[in-house]
Amino acid sequence: MMNKDLEKFIKTCKVHNHYDFYNTPEEDFESVHQKFNWIRDKSNLPSLKLLIDFPYEKVWDEVKSIEHRFVKHRGEKHPGWESMCIHGVNAEQTDDWRSPVYQDKGYTEKPLHTWTDIADNCPVLKDWLSNVFPGEEGYDRVRFMMLRPGGYIFPHQDYDNRSLNAVNVAINNPEGCEFAMEDAGVIPWTPGDVRAIDIGRKHCVYNGSSE
Repeated sequence: MMNKDLEKFIKTCKVHNHYDFYNTPEEDFESVHQKFNWIRDKSNLPSLKLLIDFPYEKVWDEVKSIEHRFVKHRGEKHPGWESMCIHGVNAEQTDDWRSPVYQDKGYTEKPLHTWTDIADNCPVLKDWLSNVFPGEEGYDRVRFMMLRPGGYIFPHQDYDNRSLNAVNVAINNPEGCEFAMEDAGVIPWTPGDVRAIDIGRKHCVYNGSSE
């Protein structure tokens, strides 16, 4: 049964369509960089689909081969949410290194983030991240996220600032799995989508499917 607060939040989100409240620029841009910054920080877009091909079927096969490596992510408030890192401190350390859950690690500065051991099981994704996706400045955490059937990610916002400050890729998004955003309805995911997302906007995910 869906959590009542979650159900209420999703219902409120669905009052609006996904792109009801985006902004339009008031003047021309002097450079591509200026345009990029405006879209990222001032457009009020809840998400933006990027025109980048992603080999989701091959990556889906890679994920299924190592499904046993998923670990619980962010505690019991988000039942069914699991993750593993292909790039980070290690495959199992799926949250930010400064998170209180890692106090026992004794970190005094940012630890090395590199390809984890599961990267050897994911050659197609590793190649895509290395040679196709424009990550010129390198990566911190690159994670697989999985939501079990009936599971949910409780409404939250990851940052105080509003910006297209994360990129999510849909490897699989079965019918009945919804990513709802405050004042922005539901993200119209299809497998293979690469989207910049404003996770400073309150959001949640509910997997009402059997997958």
